[in-house]
Amino acid sequence: MRRLVQISTNDDDLFHASKSWVAQAYGTCLCEECHSVDRRRFPEQIDIVLAEYSRSCIGASPWWTGIEVFDRAFLEQLGEHLSGFVLGRCFDEGGNVIEKYATCYTAHYIIERGNQKSRYYICGKCGLISPDGWFGTQYTLSGYLDDRLVYQDAFGTMYIDEELALKLDFSPWADADLTTIPVRDKPVDGQDLPWVSPDKSFRKNGGERI
Repeated sequence: MRRLVQISTNDDDLFHASKSWVAQAYGTCLCEECHSVDRRRFPEQIDIVLAEYSRSCIGASPWWTGIEVFDRAFLEQLGEHLSGFVLGRCFDEGGNVIEKYATCYTAHYIIERGNQKSRYYICGKCGLISPDGWFGTQYTLSGYLDDRLVYQDAFGTMYIDEELALKLDFSPWADADLTTIPVRDKPVDGQDLPWVSPDKSFRKNGGERI
């Protein structure tokens, strides 16, 4: 059975976006209804202004943004596997580029599924599908995947094919929390969610590349 490794952190609380940046982002790069990345705008590059951030973190989601920020050194390890992802810059409130971090998103996303008690939210504006109180063991579906080895969920959390994850060096990031989740062929929640098919075109984009 194929498995993915979820990359998360215990350092999320230290990442906060500038309030003025958040205000202008709603309705532009962020959906004005669900406040997540509006993937209808892909492949536009997303730059973010951070009011507060950790000096050493593999990646985190600044509060109230739906955007994931990653350490560039980690993204560089993924190399060619980030084809189809768009990278953006991070700035401090003084307008200085924060070289250590980059935003990262892609058009296609996977959905974490749960058991029959799980609920899912579907945004009426951008159509984003995300967990809204799921129960049981977390998993995703083979139908969301193709031959790529790196994925993100609706919130920007990164998932890496287990075989690739075993080849990466996570030692620089004490905050890294690695969780292995199975890939199933059929959902056990009994729910028929709208289909989210992989973008098989591997579209090139105008965003920043590493």
